[in-house]
Amino acid sequence: MLDCKIDGARFAGRVPTMQLCPECQEHFDTVQALLKGKIDYVVDPMLVRGLDYYSRTVFEFQAGDVSQNAIAAGGRYDTLVKNMGGPATPAIGWAMGAERVILARGEQPVTKRKSVCVVSLEKPCNQTAFNLMQTLREAGVRTEGGLFDKNVKGQMKQADRCGASYALILGGDELAKQVATLKDLTTGEQRQIPFADLVSEVKKVL
Repeated sequence: MLDCKIDGARFAGRVPTMQLCPECQEHFDTVQALLKGKIDYVVDPMLVRGLDYYSRTVFEFQAGDVSQNAIAAGGRYDTLVKNMGGPATPAIGWAMGAERVILARGEQPVTKRKSVCVVSLEKPCNQTAFNLMQTLREAGVRTEGGLFDKNVKGQMKQADRCGASYALILGGDELAKQVATLKDLTTGEQRQIPFADLVSEVKKVL
């Protein structure tokens, strides 16, 4: 009834303030006590959520004073599971609008991070190429790749689309010697790196 998409205090002064039962008031007082000194908040008796299963506290996170400034919102729904036939289960949930978060952040400088793209030259190398890719990612290296069933041209196109700075190439010769070829995609220079030194050497060039 009170959920309205028209901007402005349409119902201001025309809706009575909700009176809480003692149990809910105690709960709400506890919520506010936990927020104080940690998160700035305002109690808004006109805040409305559009779903009927909310209970007790509902909330919004807002950014700025412009219209449509709620970037996240949610609340408790302690009776939902029970009403659907399950056991009584306390619950809380929320949703965030990605576009509104982006707008609230404003213009941000773009920092381009260097990356490496793993390329497998033939099917017997795919598993090792995948393992190397995962090892680099786990080490915090920005790593592209994974389209190992494509031919070399297709994988290099992927590296170009991703803006990779280097290609890490694995073929039959490399696999036999337990090395990978690291190719600089800007200069064309390349060198072979033993698997054991791969993470440290790739981190150096990136």
